[in-house]
Amino acid sequence: MKLNYHTQQPKGPDIKIAMHKIMLLTLPLVLSFLSNANATEKNASYVAPALSRDESQSFYEPGGDTHQLVYGANQLPLVFSGNDFPADMIVASDVGTNIARYSASGQKTWMLVTYPDTVRAINLNKGVLTAYAGKQKLTIDPADGRVLEKTPTNAILLFNKIQNGVVLKGLNQSGRGTVTINGKPLPAKTQWARDALIHNGRLYVSDTFGHQVLVFRLKNLELLYKKNFYYPNDLFIANGSVMVVEEHANRVIAVDSGTIQFSCPLGLYMQTRKNIKDAEHQVVKYNSPNGVSRCAREFMGHNTLYSPNGGAYLKKTFVIADTDNHRIVAVKNGSVISELNGINNPVRIILVPSASQHARH
Repeated sequence: MKLNYHTQQPKGPDIKIAMHKIMLLTLPLVLSFLSNANATEKNASYVAPALSRDESQSFYEPGGDTHQLVYGANQLPLVFSGNDFPADMIVASDVGTNIARYSASGQKTWMLVTYPDTVRAINLNKGVLTAYAGKQKLTIDPADGRVLEKTPTNAILLFNKIQNGVVLKGLNQSGRGTVTINGKPLPAKTQWARDALIHNGRLYVSDTFGHQVLVFRLKNLELLYKKNFYYPNDLFIANGSVMVVEEHANRVIAVDSGTIQFSCPLGLYMQTRKNIKDAEHQVVKYNSPNGVSRCAREFMGHNTLYSPNGGAYLKKTFVIADTDNHRIVAVKNGSVISELNGINNPVRIILVPSASQHARH
């Protein structure tokens, strides 16, 4: 059915009256549009500076190995952009062989260099920071980075922490007994398991090189189920669920629901139907000529992840150690809102509200 619209055009003086009425009717709409435009501009994602990869910054080649491993706290300048992070951050850098504290505004507060020893296991309990560098336990003042005590250990640890009064400990080894809970060996073989976490009476263990997260009943360490992941690393709680930082799937994902919280925006890493381990060869064509993944910051822009290792959650914000992009990022509502570039290979993050932040709450 065809519709015909007939409009009577105003003539003479009526034109001015009609135009005046149109202006009165449309002015609120124009003002509303301008107001929304300003609001959008204020809330728009920031545009971070362009970055290129330094020869001291390592990278994982999808389908290959990790290259450009330069052990040491590199002296590249820190580049901070975006909003403040939700808290100060204590960061362990294993290839960077250091532990450092950065303020919410992206300034380095202190750095403790552990070279030549690498460090991954850090824990903050009752105001005291402990770190395991090589075969030494370091007790550290988190305010200024002073080493209060050094104690030799007989092993290299990937994690050693206390949660809900339970001691969770993981050795840098493969096999049975490498993870212990209150000194009791876990009744399962793990391969360089990098983290464990207690939630709702269950024990979650990220069996990193076994490519799975194991879930046990905490009370008797009965294995309840396991889920496949591609190099699962840190575990943390967000919105009441256990999250895992899935390193070479370039994403943060909920263990039980499989909901992807943030990822590299290439199709393979944004889906869960295909096993990343089996399909990784499909993304080799996206690599740069020297093997740098297209997930890298210099190719994909700031809204990406490249071999992340660590994560935390506070104030509805994910804070992620974006390891092979050599930065810390804050992610909110699916977008990076803060980034601190120039950190050599960050792998673990502890969020620490500053004294001023405590005062405001």
